[in-house]
Amino acid sequence: MKDTTLNVLDFLQNIGKAIEEKGECELREKSWSRDKLKISYSNPMITPFYEYSKEEKGEVERPVKSIKDAMYFYYHIDIFDGDKKMFSAGTHDNPKVQDLPAYIDYIMQFNMKKHSYVIDEVKDECGFHRKIQYAQIILEDSFIDIEYSYKIERYDYAVKQSDEKKHKKWTDYTLTISEMGNKKTSFGNAVVIKNISPKELNGLKETAIAFCEQAVIDYNKDFS
Repeated sequence: MKDTTLNVLDFLQNIGKAIEEKGECELREKSWSRDKLKISYSNPMITPFYEYSKEEKGEVERPVKSIKDAMYFYYHIDIFDGDKKMFSAGTHDNPKVQDLPAYIDYIMQFNMKKHSYVIDEVKDECGFHRKIQYAQIILEDSFIDIEYSYKIERYDYAVKQSDEKKHKKWTDYTLTISEMGNKKTSFGNAVVIKNISPKELNGLKETAIAFCEQAVIDYNKDFS
């Protein structure tokens, strides 16, 4: 029987060397903050699609142009309230941060006049009027156990006092990050962030984009 001890040792040493060289990459963090609350993305790791090389007579890794070129994308997400960690999850098979910007764009550009639900409307004889319209979008795994999920809810408000001629209108969002998702159980850890302004939600979108872009830059350093 062939002794594979040395091969295993070499393999472990190579992994240790790679971790040491990529230490800065794996600790790379991008975060979104509001007051004491912080959503942190860190420890990105990319596994690319391999290409066959005639010259090297086998499959080889290549630089990636964007996170869409990654076969697997691993990272951590943590949510802090001050120094207290409220939520923590890691991706294994179903990363979502790369899709989050598109989901944010979708809910922010959603046609509320045609497709939203009216969840509250009040009128009185004196001319007071309040109307609240609602829509949501959910980013989660399908047909498998959840790693973590996002739910973004949009509320459009229109309020007119009895002595006013025009409605005051504004929009805010509620973000839920959860480990429940499509699990059959009705319990699990979740963080709900309310009254997020459009500017703040766009900031989360930019954070997600920056994290993915930095992950690609760090991965491609090995090819420079």
